[in-house]
Amino acid sequence: MKFYIILLLFLGLLPAGCGDDTSARIPGGKRVASVRCTTSTCFGSRQYEISIVSRGKVSYALLDSAGKLKKKIELDPTRKLAFRQFIKELKERRNGGFCTNQDEYEVKVGEEVIKKVDGSCGWDGFYYLQTALFGDDN
Repeated sequence: MKFYIILLLFLGLLPAGCGDDTSARIPGGKRVASVRCTTSTCFGSRQYEISIVSRGKVSYALLDSAGKLKKKIELDPTRKLAFRQFIKELKERRNGGFCTNQDEYEVKVGEEVIKKVDGSCGWDGFYYLQTALFGDDN
Protein backbone atom coordinates (compact mmCIF):
# COMPACT_ATOMS: atom_id res chain seq x y z
CA MET A 1 0.00 0.00 0.00
CA LYS A 2 2.81 2.40 0.90
CA PHE A 3 4.44 1.81 -2.50
CA TYR A 4 1.12 2.62 -4.25
CA ILE A 5 0.80 5.97 -2.44
CA ILE A 6 4.42 6.87 -3.23
CA LEU A 7 3.83 5.97 -6.88
CA LEU A 8 0.71 8.18 -7.04
CA LEU A 9 2.62 11.05 -5.43
CA PHE A 10 5.46 10.61 -7.92
CA LEU A 11 3.08 10.58 -10.89
CA GLY A 12 1.32 13.69 -9.58
CA LEU A 13 -2.01 11.90 -9.24
CA LEU A 14 -2.20 12.46 -5.48
CA PRO A 15 -1.61 15.88 -3.97
CA ALA A 16 1.43 16.03 -1.70
CA GLY A 17 0.78 16.91 1.92
CA CYS A 18 -2.85 15.74 1.85
CA GLY A 19 -4.00 18.81 -0.02
CA ASP A 20 -1.86 21.31 1.87
CA ASP A 21 0.49 22.59 -0.82
CA THR A 22 0.51 26.16 0.51
CA SER A 23 4.21 26.20 1.32
CA ALA A 24 5.00 24.66 -2.08
CA ARG A 25 3.47 27.74 -3.72
CA ILE A 26 6.23 29.80 -2.11
CA PRO A 27 9.43 27.78 -2.68
CA GLY A 28 11.39 27.64 0.56
CA GLY A 29 8.45 29.10 2.47
CA LYS A 30 6.99 27.98 5.77
CA ARG A 31 3.34 28.38 6.70
CA VAL A 32 3.14 30.39 9.93
CA ALA A 33 -0.61 31.06 10.11
CA SER A 34 -3.89 30.20 8.43
CA VAL A 35 -7.50 31.34 8.60
CA ARG A 36 -10.15 28.95 7.29
CA CYS A 37 -13.65 30.39 7.05
CA THR A 38 -16.70 28.35 6.12
CA THR A 39 -19.76 30.50 5.46
CA SER A 40 -23.14 28.78 5.63
CA THR A 41 -26.30 30.47 4.40
CA CYS A 42 -29.82 29.42 3.48
CA PHE A 43 -28.58 28.90 -0.07
CA GLY A 44 -25.47 26.82 0.55
CA SER A 45 -21.96 27.20 1.87
CA ARG A 46 -18.49 28.14 0.68
CA GLN A 47 -15.03 27.84 2.14
CA TYR A 48 -12.08 30.20 1.92
CA GLU A 49 -8.62 30.03 3.39
CA ILE A 50 -5.96 32.64 3.88
CA SER A 51 -2.47 31.32 4.57
CA ILE A 52 0.48 33.36 5.77
CA VAL A 53 3.77 31.96 4.50
CA SER A 54 7.23 33.26 5.45
CA ARG A 55 10.38 32.93 3.44
CA GLY A 56 13.31 34.62 5.08
CA LYS A 57 12.29 38.14 6.10
CA VAL A 58 9.41 38.30 3.60
CA SER A 59 5.86 37.14 4.33
CA TYR A 60 3.13 36.38 1.83
CA ALA A 61 -0.63 35.98 2.06
CA LEU A 62 -2.35 33.42 -0.15
CA LEU A 63 -6.11 33.32 -0.71
CA ASP A 64 -7.66 29.98 -1.63
CA SER A 65 -11.25 29.37 -2.65
CA ALA A 66 -12.61 25.91 -3.42
CA GLY A 67 -9.08 24.53 -3.16
CA LYS A 68 -7.68 26.86 -5.83
CA LEU A 69 -5.28 29.75 -5.39
CA LYS A 70 -7.09 33.03 -6.12
CA LYS A 71 -4.48 35.57 -5.04
CA LYS A 72 -0.95 35.80 -3.65
CA ILE A 73 0.52 39.03 -2.28
CA GLU A 74 3.54 40.15 -0.29
CA LEU A 75 2.60 41.40 3.17
CA ASP A 76 3.57 44.96 4.00
CA PRO A 77 3.39 46.39 7.57
CA THR A 78 -0.18 47.69 7.05
CA ARG A 79 -1.43 44.27 5.94
CA LYS A 80 0.37 42.56 8.84
CA LEU A 81 -1.37 44.95 11.22
CA ALA A 82 -4.75 44.14 9.63
CA PHE A 83 -4.07 40.42 10.17
CA ARG A 84 -3.16 40.96 13.82
CA GLN A 85 -6.29 43.10 14.31
CA PHE A 86 -8.46 40.34 12.84
CA ILE A 87 -6.96 37.76 15.24
CA LYS A 88 -7.52 40.10 18.21
CA GLU A 89 -11.15 40.73 17.26
CA LEU A 90 -11.82 37.05 16.58
CA LYS A 91 -10.52 36.09 20.02
CA GLU A 92 -12.93 38.60 21.58
CA ARG A 93 -15.97 37.28 19.64
CA ARG A 94 -18.55 35.17 21.40
CA ASN A 95 -19.66 31.99 19.69
CA GLY A 96 -23.13 31.82 18.24
CA GLY A 97 -25.72 34.38 17.26
CA PHE A 98 -29.19 34.42 15.78
CA CYS A 99 -28.41 35.17 12.14
CA THR A 100 -29.25 32.65 9.41
CA ASN A 101 -25.72 33.16 8.06
CA GLN A 102 -22.98 31.48 10.08
CA ASP A 103 -19.23 31.95 9.67
CA GLU A 104 -17.19 29.14 11.16
CA TYR A 105 -13.53 30.00 11.74
CA GLU A 106 -10.54 27.79 12.33
CA VAL A 107 -7.40 29.86 12.80
CA LYS A 108 -3.90 28.53 13.37
CA VAL A 109 -1.14 30.87 14.45
CA GLY A 110 1.99 28.94 15.32
CA GLU A 111 0.84 26.24 17.75
CA GLU A 112 -2.32 28.12 18.78
CA VAL A 113 -5.67 27.03 17.31
CA ILE A 114 -8.74 29.28 17.59
CA LYS A 115 -12.19 27.96 16.67
CA LYS A 116 -15.19 30.28 16.62
CA VAL A 117 -18.67 30.41 15.10
CA ASP A 118 -20.03 33.86 14.33
CA GLY A 119 -23.74 34.24 13.65
CA SER A 120 -24.05 37.88 14.61
CA CYS A 121 -24.85 39.23 11.11
CA GLY A 122 -22.73 42.27 11.87
CA TRP A 123 -19.03 41.51 12.14
CA ASP A 124 -18.08 40.14 8.69
CA GLY A 125 -14.53 39.62 9.92
CA PHE A 126 -13.31 37.42 7.09
CA TYR A 127 -14.67 39.79 4.44
CA TYR A 128 -12.84 42.74 6.00
CA LEU A 129 -9.62 40.75 6.43
CA GLN A 130 -9.78 39.58 2.81
CA THR A 131 -10.38 43.16 1.62
CA ALA A 132 -7.57 44.56 3.80
CA LEU A 133 -5.09 41.99 2.48
CA PHE A 134 -6.11 41.53 -1.16
CA GLY A 135 -8.22 44.56 -2.10
CA ASP A 136 -11.87 44.95 -3.09
CA ASP A 137 -11.89 42.85 -6.25
CA ASN A 138 -12.24 39.38 -4.68
